[in-house]
Amino acid sequence: MRTNPVFLTLCLTLLSLSGGSLEDLRVTSTSERESPSVDVRIASTRDTSLATTGKFTQQSSFRDSLVSTQDQPVDYARDIRPLLANKCGSCHGADERSREAGLRLDTREGATGLLPSGSRAVVPGDPEARQLLHRI
Repeated sequence: MRTNPVFLTLCLTLLSLSGGSLEDLRVTSTSERESPSVDVRIASTRDTSLATTGKFTQQSSFRDSLVSTQDQPVDYARDIRPLLANKCGSCHGADERSREAGLRLDTREGATGLLPSGSRAVVPGDPEARQLLHRI
């Protein structure tokens, strides 16, 4: 199974933004050609802010993309914004005419701001309220 490392990195950074505790992330196949699932276990340690453990069938470069060290904290502009622009920008970017659900993900304020529905896509410090991750 070839899981998109960009997608997993996005999930991990969104959890980090929302203050979530990463204990278990299950990636499930969307195609009959792929393996049914891959378990990725995440644990906090002193040496790394996100350390991966578990069984991987992918190459080590994939596994390495899941690790964020403490000497390089997650930065929204450097780490998250480019991922959201590439994967979500066409529907949730700067162009107000093409924006769906009033959600703008190219700025931190847009990602964490109040939506027309009254909810927030990302709620820093409240992992239970992270609508964006639930929808991804």
